[in-house]
Amino acid sequence: MQSDLLLEFQGPYSWFAAGPVGSILDPPQGKGHGIYLWTVPTASGELVYYVGETGRQFSIRFREHLLAQLSGMYHVHDPAAFQLGKKSMLWPGLCDKHHRVDLCEFVQRLPELAEPLQKFVNVFHFFIAEIDVDNRLRKRIEGAIADHLVRQPGIVGSFQEAGIKYVRRRKDEPSVQIGLRSSRENCGLPACLEA
Repeated sequence: MQSDLLLEFQGPYSWFAAGPVGSILDPPQGKGHGIYLWTVPTASGELVYYVGETGRQFSIRFREHLLAQLSGMYHVHDPAAFQLGKKSMLWPGLCDKHHRVDLCEFVQRLPELAEPLQKFVNVFHFFIAEIDVDNRLRKRIEGAIADHLVRQPGIVGSFQEAGIKYVRRRKDEPSVQIGLRSSRENCGLPACLEA
């Protein structure tokens, strides 16, 4: 099947440069915009946890993500279990509509959460694919990748975070064939998909 667009995921990057893995917050990788993956390195390859998109520089969006993660907005899972592809939630995140918690509770629990949170943010790898398309199509591509991953059997599908609202193609919009490549094996990422 011929692709209309090709996404080439580059990485891995991390929040903070560590050895051969550079920081997503630094140039030149932080300057582009497009689609990105949060992954966890495993023996089988990079296990995708989250699919995102941005029309702004990656570095700007990732700073926002890091601040949200460190301030209790996002889930915090046990880092050791997470690296094995298992989610053992330590904190549900202020953004989680299924678990009602508040900022005061996060601050009260911060002494017990600080060390696992620090380890948790260091577990992640990031892959970025620069793409220059309109906002709607970029969001459709993000949604198509996420939908594909969540439908996968086993660990790939179950590792996806529930409750994230993604944009899908409307019936009146033409489909676009997207080719996908990555600098490293990303579990469950297809060679092509339709957005």
